[in-house]
Amino acid sequence: MKNPLNSIKNLIQDVKELGAASQNFAQSVSKLEQSVTQTQPEITELQKKIDEFNFKTKPRLDRIQELQNKMQTEIDRLSQTSINRK
Repeated sequence: MKNPLNSIKNLIQDVKELGAASQNFAQSVSKLEQSVTQTQPEITELQKKIDEFNFKTKPRLDRIQELQNKMQTEIDRLSQTSINRK
């Protein structure tokens, strides 16, 4: 059986280590919060640029989709015509 005094000492040491780890964790969380706050303007600006890009490209992408649909319709029509001739 273990020595109760050693078990208590080990428990006290473990509690101290847990306290230190908890403090380190709290400091890390604080630093993370600061980093997020500091980068928020850049994130906002990046999102603004992404939105502008999407706004500018949407008409072009819509046109590309329209042309793809027309092409697919024509391919389907030609394929059906080819099948019917056989």
